[in-house]
Amino acid sequence: MSKSLISLLLITAAFPSLAQSDTILFSKNNRKLNEDSKRHIASIARQINADPNRSFSILAFGPASGNHAWNNGYTVKQYLVDSGKVDQHSLRFFYFKSNRSMVVVRPSTTKEMEGTNCGVPPHPNIR
Repeated sequence: MSKSLISLLLITAAFPSLAQSDTILFSKNNRKLNEDSKRHIASIARQINADPNRSFSILAFGPASGNHAWNNGYTVKQYLVDSGKVDQHSLRFFYFKSNRSMVVVRPSTTKEMEGTNCGVPPHPNIR
């Protein structure tokens, strides 16, 4: 079993609701979206826009060094808002340290809805 599959299984075990989610994978040290990712995110945007009364969570995972998780999650969030015309207030943004660079978009849990939107950059001068 590959390391990336093991990482995904471990993350899914830690967050059981990820089994009903959409995942965008990023290659190491790259936060640019390829055409397949853009099409996938466009599909996610259509699903989100079809259910305007529901909140969705963006869970970004990546290495601690270089703020990869935050950068990748922000890239997906901005693409959803700018290209997919998703209301940014319907999105909750959280980021976590992980060996795998990926972003998961799924309906928000009750606990996430009650919590703070953790999309604040890890430091004030982030690009």
